[in-house]
Amino acid sequence: QINGEYIPKDTLARLTERVKDTGIVVTEFEFMTALALLWFYEEKCDVVILEVGLGGKTDATNVIKKPLCSVIMKIDFDHTAVLGDTIKQITTEKCGIIKNGTPTVSYPIQEKEALDVVLAHNPNTVVPGVSDLHILSSDINGNRFIYNNEEYSTRLIGQHQVYNAITAIETVKAAGIEVSAKEIKNGIQKANLPARLELISEQPIVFLDGAHNPNGAEAISYFMEKYNGNIIAVVGMMRDKNCDGFLSQVLKYCKSVITVTVKENPRSISAEELAGISKKYCNDISTAEDYDTAINEAYLKSNAEKPVFVFGSLYLSGAIREKLVSKYNK
Repeated sequence: QINGEYIPKDTLARLTERVKDTGIVVTEFEFMTALALLWFYEEKCDVVILEVGLGGKTDATNVIKKPLCSVIMKIDFDHTAVLGDTIKQITTEKCGIIKNGTPTVSYPIQEKEALDVVLAHNPNTVVPGVSDLHILSSDINGNRFIYNNEEYSTRLIGQHQVYNAITAIETVKAAGIEVSAKEIKNGIQKANLPARLELISEQPIVFLDGAHNPNGAEAISYFMEKYNGNIIAVVGMMRDKNCDGFLSQVLKYCKSVITVTVKENPRSISAEELAGISKKYCNDISTAEDYDTAINEAYLKSNAEKPVFVFGSLYLSGAIREKLVSKYNK
């Protein structure tokens, strides 16, 4: 995207032909990264934000020799088969994006083992101070907070979004980008992030979240807890994720769980297998043959009163979001 707008289809087609004609065999992600960088170059972007696909050290985005700033977000166990099965190994892979002489910013709350690795790569890493942070409110309308004596608000839901916001504030400063304090406040207030505790409906309450790992479970659980075990959940996951570990954290807040297979994705765990795992953590478990069935069943079980949470995979979120919006916003 450039300025919030997706690449035009004709431009995508033209650049696809150009990248394809290089004759080099690459992965889908490498192909998309090359295409994106080419588009950003053609459009003469002032600032480009590249999110690493997997890890960092050997990721396609790591071709940038000297970024304005390297940002290390919350480190947790994910993609352990590739990145390693310890926090130290995973952090080391992610810190591959840190370059000599380049500013680095870290998420404010890291395990000591992770932060030690980050600081070893760059002793001058900026770590936002939580002592300078005061959260004024956090609910389904978003967050209000004071950081370094300045008040901010964001529509993004969940207290973890406050920590994301102060990381972004420090990143803008560390990168030396000329953005005024007013513009930073305005950007944080307007920020929109689909499928990240996204409020689809307020009556009944319906949330969509792509959470699928321990860190995601922690973030969503913090918000689920307030609904006193009355949540109706629709869950679909990839089988290469720690499904048991994830579900053990979140399903204790659920009254009923409806499992689905993420269609047209060979990595998906089946609805039946997922139901088998879920039974360990919730008594009322059912499977749905497709998304519409799952949504309708959740609607009936919620009885327009109980909150509905849909989560477990970004692939599920992308496939089901439009159907949820259609169902609950008629």
